[in-house]
Amino acid sequence: MMFSHLRARSRSLFVSRTEAGPGPGPEDLDLLDFKPWSSTQEMSRDIYDLYAEYEDEDEETLPKSPSDALLSPNKHGVLNLNVGGTLYFLPHKLAARYPTTRIGRLAAFTDHDMKLRLCDDFIVNRNEFFFDRDPKVFHNIFSFYRTGVLWIKDELCPRSFLEEINYWGVRMRNSERCCRVAFEERHDELNDELNIQKQLTAEVELEENEELFDDMFLGAMRRRIWLLMEKPFSSVTAKLMGVASSVFVLVSLVAMTLNTVDEMQYKTASGRPRFYGEHVETSCITFFTLEYLLRLTSTPDLRTFGCSVLNTVDLITILPHYLQMALECFEDEDVHPHAGDLTTVGRVGKVKGKG
Repeated sequence: MMFSHLRARSRSLFVSRTEAGPGPGPEDLDLLDFKPWSSTQEMSRDIYDLYAEYEDEDEETLPKSPSDALLSPNKHGVLNLNVGGTLYFLPHKLAARYPTTRIGRLAAFTDHDMKLRLCDDFIVNRNEFFFDRDPKVFHNIFSFYRTGVLWIKDELCPRSFLEEINYWGVRMRNSERCCRVAFEERHDELNDELNIQKQLTAEVELEENEELFDDMFLGAMRRRIWLLMEKPFSSVTAKLMGVASSVFVLVSLVAMTLNTVDEMQYKTASGRPRFYGEHVETSCITFFTLEYLLRLTSTPDLRTFGCSVLNTVDLITILPHYLQMALECFEDEDVHPHAGDLTTVGRVGKVKGKG
């Protein structure tokens, strides 16, 4: 009995199988075509493109063919769905309510070749269809066929969930608004985290690839400067450089705080307020400028350096000070008093970047 069951299932793996009769002999195996597994054919698609299709996509129509698309005569039967080893029993009439979905098409077709294109395997005698998919996500799909509403659990991964419902042909518009809003928030958060992780991975790969300096102009010198600025644990000098950078950030933060105290300011002959620690601020900005220029000239990849968020923060820290110096050249009293706010914004950005 067991061997006959195995033979019945093995025959269903072939496009040219028969429902009854003895199995093919060894001399006929070369004439049979293996059915390609379709469960992973859509896995290579970019998951970010799937979600955009759901709200605007038109309903797909079933193929109309006299031989391949006849409605199943077993309208009152039950579909036996084996998803990842878990067996589900779905009445035919519930599946037929959604003819554009994968299971809805499975219920509509009578041709076994068409059914094989929609599942990974099936046993003809038991009318059992096999799907190599995640049974946890399919529990939500199964509930959708019974209730008409697609419920989304918070513990499901957004990428995996979008991938699965795209395979089953179920659309996000079938879910409740509360579930859809919460899912969109988690989906956006995951996208942001993946983008940040991608950028950090690219920066780490760049830092670990020291061979890029071999074919560069003054490669040996630029490598030493790059190690000094980007790898604080590469040498004692690099550690001291990292400590000095942190000290200048703290000094700049203290100067920014004291700049708001009235007792720490004095008025010039023209009546403009000046900060006693102005030279300290200038020293910090000079150090930050030198640090940025050294990192800019020593980087092996200018494109990655320019796209880095931390490098952008460093540049924003430096530019307000020089913009303030340019504004001081003007005698307009309405412009100059607010010029110091630009430097304050730059220092806050530097502190956040180091944090």
